[in-house]
Amino acid sequence: ILAMHPTPPNFDGSEDRNGKRNFDEIRLMADYLSPNKGAYIYDDNGEKVSLSENARFVLVGDFNAADIGDKHREGVIEQLTEHPLVNNDIIPTSAGGAGASGAEFSNRFTAYWGARADYVLPSRFGFDVNDAGVFWPAKTSDLYRLVKDREASSDHRLVWISLSLTEDN
Repeated sequence: ILAMHPTPPNFDGSEDRNGKRNFDEIRLMADYLSPNKGAYIYDDNGEKVSLSENARFVLVGDFNAADIGDKHREGVIEQLTEHPLVNNDIIPTSAGGAGASGAEFSNRFTAYWGARADYVLPSRFGFDVNDAGVFWPAKTSDLYRLVKDREASSDHRLVWISLSLTEDN
């Protein structure tokens, strides 16, 4: 499990310091997945580290990077979602996210402010993806009370994925 929570790419000035930091924090993970790019990454013992090409992994977290829409920053989340070792083939969706906006892709939102910002991304090797989703019940659901406002839950929704181990690792 590789967990991360990069800086939100806003709340700064025209220098875009947080936007650049978000890009670089995501790049660090992409480089860690790529032995040919991650040679600069060292562990606490001073040893160079990166994952091997056939490593099983699952990336999880609030990446603060939209993959589509008005909050999308070209080339940021794609460092992971288009990485050759990352499986982004199944996009988690929900019934409630679609009610958050008129955007045709709003069923993939994971944050109330209108973006897919939270991810669960397994490796291409070692897993079959069975199903995936975002826990964001529709307003008509009895479970909607669990996400109706900030007193009920976070501004981000739970993203889940069902995986099966395979022998190809």
